[in-house]
Amino acid sequence: MATKLRVLWYPHPGLRATNQRVRIFGQSLQSLARSMFDVMYEEGGVGLAAPQVGMNLQLMVFNPTADRKQTDAEVILANPEIVFPSDYHTNHTKLVCQEEACLSFPNLLAPKGAPPEESLILGSVPRHKRIVVSAQDLNSKRFKMELKGWEARVFQHEYDHLIGILFPDRLSEEEQRKVTPFLVVLEQKFAKENPNEPLIERFHNFRSNQKSHQIPQSDN
Repeated sequence: MATKLRVLWYPHPGLRATNQRVRIFGQSLQSLARSMFDVMYEEGGVGLAAPQVGMNLQLMVFNPTADRKQTDAEVILANPEIVFPSDYHTNHTKLVCQEEACLSFPNLLAPKGAPPEESLILGSVPRHKRIVVSAQDLNSKRFKMELKGWEARVFQHEYDHLIGILFPDRLSEEEQRKVTPFLVVLEQKFAKENPNEPLIERFHNFRSNQKSHQIPQSDN
């Protein structure tokens, strides 16, 4: 019986690890993607990246409706690249801020039985409102798609996971100060349960080395 996937919580080192390109397509990849969708729906999310479930691959799934029944809205992307804007990794102007959460960042300070919107750590994240993406499907065929608004935001959040960026990294300094107490609780829990594991950095300055956070261009 296959091991059931589970969401890794910050500060698990797998969330900052290098993610390899998907090389093997077909049934095995489809099974992994389906399992990721199952975990995503069970946790009440709209998207999930492979490293969040301990698989360090350039693979993401999302459904902007968060509705398991709306399978037509499900998207599976392997080895995704952002082709527009061409300066995506260096252009930090004309971005739109909106509150985001992440399944890897539960709010352990929330009271028991708190509503879903209070069960995760929240922060206002700047994102591009329109992007064009190139990716491969389950059969390795490469295609392009344009994403706007909420769908673009969901993609960018999951794409960040593939390049080792976590949503608190993109918060303003003020917002980072606000979420720090919640992150400390997660860090303390992880350190207690994993005394021999080093903690990953709390806020990574990804802008200091843009090239290290770019997925290599496709060789397909």
